Amino acid sequence: MSAPEITTLEPGDLHLGGPAWRAAEAAGHDMSLIVEALRMPVSERLRQHDLALNAALSLREAFVQQYAGTGKAHRETY
Repeated sequence: MSAPEITTLEPGDLHLGGPAWRAAEAAGHDMSLIVEALRMPVSERLRQHDLALNAALSLREAFVQQYAGTGKAHRETY
């Protein structure tokens, strides 16, 4: 399996329907989420980011409390 090609995008390269956009869609990315996010004000995107980050940190803390000192490997807990 070969490593994916890394491309540097310039501002404006990822425009709707452009080659980078089509490549992302072809790779299975849901570009409608990008469009939806970019329609939101920056303050709303930051608020949603904070909510997601706080949820992830809470889950991590719960994991640590649940399995601290048990010696269980990370994968064994799934």
